[in-house]
Amino acid sequence: MKNIVVSQDMNSAKCVCSAIHSSGSYKKTTAFFISFSETPQNAPEMTVNSVTVDNDQTLFATLDESLNVQCSVKGGNPAVSSVTIECTGGTSTTEDGTYVMKNIVVSQDMNSAKCVCSAIHSSGSYKKTTAFFISFSGKYRVTQTFKRIHQ
Repeated sequence: MKNIVVSQDMNSAKCVCSAIHSSGSYKKTTAFFISFSETPQNAPEMTVNSVTVDNDQTLFATLDESLNVQCSVKGGNPAVSSVTIECTGGTSTTEDGTYVMKNIVVSQDMNSAKCVCSAIHSSGSYKKTTAFFISFSGKYRVTQTFKRIHQ
């Protein structure tokens, strides 16, 4: 008997067990594959206008400003099957795979809106999300606000 310590690089590895009698009259072989499921380690990553957003960050936007929101989830085995961006007011976009993009034009009813990125993993146990809030500011667009904060 042999114990096998399974590691990530062994996923989908084929293991073969053979029994052979010394007379050569008996030979049996069986095989199995190692397969495991692992949820992604990190929360989804969101960017707005190509700048990374911290979880629960408030973005100051102007009315009619266009926001290019992207969200991706890295890692996991298998990878997540879909990613969703959902904003207050019922606007939601879901894409199969590990990445989704949504263009949002800031409207009057979006003041204090929350946009959340979530994903579905086959294990059913991936519950991490990343979110940001939209707040109106009369003077700075989102990209200008990021530059001021991150300089």
